[in-house]
This record gives sequence, C-alpha cells and structure tokens, in this order.
Amino acid sequence: MITFYRTEILALLYVFTSIYFVILRSPIVVTVFDVMLVLILVLDHKNLYFKSKIPIDKNLMLYLGSMLILLVYHQDLNASLKEIIQIIEIYIFYIVIVSYFTDFSDLNSKKYLKFFSSFFYLILFGLVISIFIGALTRERNLLNFLAVPLLIISLLSVFYEKKVSIMFLKNNIQCFFMVFFSLAVIFFENSRTALLFFILFIALLALNLKKRYLIPLIALAVIAFSVLTYFVATNSTDAYRTPIYDDQGLMSFKDSIDVGATRGLSSILLIFDNIEPLVEFITTPDKGALNENIIGSNYERLFQLKFVYQSFLDSPFFGLGPNQAAERSNVHGVFFVTLVDYGLFGFLVLFSFVLSSYLNSKKLKANNNIFDVFLYYYLIFTIFVLLFVSAGLFPLLPFIFASALIYIRDYSNNQNIIRE
Repeated sequence: MITFYRTEILALLYVFTSIYFVILRSPIVVTVFDVMLVLILVLDHKNLYFKSKIPIDKNLMLYLGSMLILLVYHQDLNASLKEIIQIIEIYIFYIVIVSYFTDFSDLNSKKYLKFFSSFFYLILFGLVISIFIGALTRERNLLNFLAVPLLIISLLSVFYEKKVSIMFLKNNIQCFFMVFFSLAVIFFENSRTALLFFILFIALLALNLKKRYLIPLIALAVIAFSVLTYFVATNSTDAYRTPIYDDQGLMSFKDSIDVGATRGLSSILLIFDNIEPLVEFITTPDKGALNENIIGSNYERLFQLKFVYQSFLDSPFFGLGPNQAAERSNVHGVFFVTLVDYGLFGFLVLFSFVLSSYLNSKKLKANNNIFDVFLYYYLIFTIFVLLFVSAGLFPLLPFIFASALIYIRDYSNNQNIIRE
C-alpha cells in the first residue's frame, strides 16, 4: 500500500508539517507529523534508501553535522536533546523525500505531475480541515504553509501549461477563485510574512513573464491590504512581554504587558517610517525603551532584534548555546536563532545551504516547467519563513521539503546533460 501511494503519502506528510496536531505534550511534544514519520520508517523501511542512488546533498549534511559539532562544543546535554531529536527528524524526512523520488530520472516524468496534483488536492483538503477544526477548537495551525503553495500553483496555472488535469484549476476563472481563496486565508491569518511574499511573488512573476498588466495588481493588492489591515489594527490589542536584564547585562523577557497592536502590512510601514530611531535603539547597549504607540505589534520583535545584536557581540563565533534564543527572548526567525545559539559559524553554514538551494532552483526555473517554476517561488517563501517565523523544527521543514526536491531535480538534470 505504501509503495503504491508514495506520492500521496509524501504530500500528506507535508500537510502535517503545517497542521500542528499535538498527540503528546509531556515529557516531550509529539505531533501527527512525528508519528507519521515513524510509521513510514517502520512500515516502509525496505524502500528507504539510506544509501541512496542519488547522493545526499552535501550542504544539508554539512548543516546537520555542524549543528551536532556545535552541540558537543557547548556541552549542555539537557538543552541539546531537543536539538538532536530535530536533527534526526530532518535527516529522516529528507531520506523519505529522496527515496520516494529517487527513480524519477526523467525531469518530465509523469510521476512528478502525479505528485504535483496529489500535492494540490491534499494541501487544499488539509487547509479546509484546518480552518474547520480551528473554528471549533480555536487552535491555530500554520495555515500559511498550506495557503501559500496553493496560491502559487493556482496563479502559475494561469500562465504555464500544467500537462496535468487538476479538478479545481481547469480554467482561469477557477484558478483565480483559488487564488482569492488562498489570499483570504493569508489575510485572515494576518501574516506579514505571507503578505510580503505575495507582493514579491507578483512582482517577480510580472517581470519574468513580461506581463506589465500585473503591475497594477501589485498596487491594488498593497492598497487593499493596507486599508484592511488598518481596520483590523484599530480594533485589536495584544500582550507582549516586558524586557528585563540579568546581572551580566543580557536581556530576556518576563512579564506581560498590553500594547496597542498594529498588525499586517500597516505595521511594516510603521517600521520604515521610524527606521533611524529603531536602528539606534537596537544597536545601543543601554536598556532603552520603545514607544508602543508607534511600534505596535512589532514591540516584542524589536526587543528580540536588540537581544540578537547584543548576544552576537557577547559570543560572535559559536553563540550562546542551544535554546538560548528561545529561552531568553523567544527570538523569531531561524536565521536569527542560529546566530544567537551557534554564532557566526552556524549562521554561515545555514546561509550557504540556503544559497545553494536557491541557485539550483534558479537554474532549474529556466526549464520553464511548471513544477520547477513552482519550486523556485515556493523556496523563496520558505526562506521568508526562515527569516521571520518563530524557530524550531516546523519552520525548517518546508525549506527542507523544497530544497530536497530541488536537489533531486538538479541532480537528475545534470545526469541527463552528462548522458547527452
């Protein structure tokens, strides 16, 4: 059964990277994704190529190996245990992806198109189920991890030949309906990361396709989101934690305070309006303060950036150690967390991994295949996630998913060139 439905299982595994269903919270957190990964490992281990026909991405191995070395260097077993489990999960997740695609030597294989359609249906199903469950339980999942790929596939289907029949994308009207549905979810989530990506995505698409009429859509989208997010902002209040300082002068957070929230795109515009005092605040070593009426919902994140800057100055090369960014300041963004916990060394290893994946994706995009074009834009979104979304295993998984598929496609492409 597993062998026959591999593409569907892989697509479903991705869905559970976004739907944060917790099965067990103590002594460790166990999610549906964790259970599904273990089930694949147990039930389909004969088909998992730990010595794959496709060589493992050296940049991934360098990243995981470097993290292990840095964990040993910091000698904090309790803090390192969670990180070690995450490294193992990332490695197994990567092996599953490579194993399930290892025989796809033809870049135009129908297997890719089958996966593409299965991926679309399952993320749509997962998104609808997540919205329904969220409405009943008020549990928030990472809906943008589902809405954004849905948005990309739907819009690309207008301009690229799919070579595969997707029920809800048979004509442009259906495609645009799915685009607006995805945007509605993104707006409901009020995700600045997804909104910024959407604007960049439309701009890049307009430039690549030389479709100048898309440019006004960017302006309309910006205006619409600015107006809508303003109305949401004026009626909401969020609690943020108060920064405190220990005896060594290192910053952390403790008590909660209420700050008038300016969310969505309007909060980003406030940052640009106050860029000079904010840079001064972040780089000044004294305790400092912020005007919450100006900063709004960015209040805590700006203190996080101040903490990142201060921590980097205190331990620039190898960082403060595992989980310090999360425990002291709840820092958002895998890049920033890596800089705090593992210093410049860990940051550069992660950056080289991301850069390599991006360059491979950009090269594949020239094939003008809708699958490769999708991977290019989706990888950019996952990089946005690494920059802005809270750290941990789950923000890393979409990037691992995209980078693994890109690596397989690039390897196959290079092998085809050699044979020719």
